[in-house]
Amino acid sequence: ITDKQGVNEVKGYFEYIYAEARKRYEAGMTSLEAAKDIPPGHFSSWSDRERMAVNINSIYRELSGEQERPSTLNLFGQMAALASDI
Repeated sequence: ITDKQGVNEVKGYFEYIYAEARKRYEAGMTSLEAAKDIPPGHFSSWSDRERMAVNINSIYRELSGEQERPSTLNLFGQMAALASDI
């Protein structure tokens, strides 16, 4: 895989989870519920899927206009909750 292909893959991943997270945000789901609900799609072979919890939490904060950063402990808790469901 070339650097350009890798960048395009990561870009595609973030575009995918942003679109999926937005749907779930608008439906009233929590960020953790969204992370558990979003299928990995063709990114299923990627490692560390539990990191999606942090990415979706960031997307939710952007969508809501929230300026305060969540606690690191809370984010690790969400990652652990998602990892236990994988």
